[in-house]
Amino acid sequence: MFATGSSLEQSRSFYWKEDSLNEFLDFIDTTKVYPKVLDVGCGTGFMTEILAKHLKAENVIGVDLNEQSLGIAKKRLVDLKLDKIQYQKGNIHELEFEDNSFDLVFCHYVLVDCQKPDKVLSEMFRVAKLGATVCCIEPIYQIDMLNCYMPLLNPDELDIMAKIYKKMIVDIPRSMGIDRTIATSLPKRFKDNDVSEMKIKLHGNYSCSLDFTEETIEMMKRQSQQVISQKAMLAQSFKSHPVLKNLSETEIDSYINTQIKLSEAIINNPDFLRDGGMFTAGFNMLVKGTNKK
Repeated sequence: MFATGSSLEQSRSFYWKEDSLNEFLDFIDTTKVYPKVLDVGCGTGFMTEILAKHLKAENVIGVDLNEQSLGIAKKRLVDLKLDKIQYQKGNIHELEFEDNSFDLVFCHYVLVDCQKPDKVLSEMFRVAKLGATVCCIEPIYQIDMLNCYMPLLNPDELDIMAKIYKKMIVDIPRSMGIDRTIATSLPKRFKDNDVSEMKIKLHGNYSCSLDFTEETIEMMKRQSQQVISQKAMLAQSFKSHPVLKNLSETEIDSYINTQIKLSEAIINNPDFLRDGGMFTAGFNMLVKGTNKK
């Protein structure tokens, strides 16, 4: 609901860099054999590809309702030549699979956007075989900007952004029946599905501009140029977005103007990335358990 296509791809690829990815692979246990794997709410296939590349799996299926995201996934699959992956359109609240079908059922950043997360989780356990692994990864949001160091923004700008971000991430979704604190309730929700051998991991990651390579800086400059060139389209995309359209005109303008300010700084003075120490931290909750049903 909140991110599709390239924006979703960027958020996932940003978080799961090499060290973080290795921790995830250790958690999910690549020594086990998972003949048949299901990625629920697969989006553009970023995590589906990771599962297919690193797990001992014969068949990896990604299911999502968004045709745009699936189109991106299928297009990239042609170049990757991973024959074990299949993508299909489907409603994750009513999975079109038989009971006891999969050895691993997985979702990543999915329940956090659902109005009926328990229904999705129930479906995941339904299609999991007896003794299969069910695994969910969901973000723990920091909504007050205290997890960021943004040297280009003054305290007033940071305060405005924090208020807008809270409204975008928490207040508006809550009014739509979406619980953005889903990550911290995952252990209880897994217990309610009668799992055994439940394991929980809190995983943190960060981005510090002092570590950026020249390749990363050039990529950010290209992205910044795109933001500036599409300023008018950004405003329109906010107004047509199912969640962001609930922001006021003033809030939309403030948010976009801040993005433009940052983008212009990246283009005109990339040294601020090299030396400024821009920093962001993020956290994920990883939970897995064995299906007993």
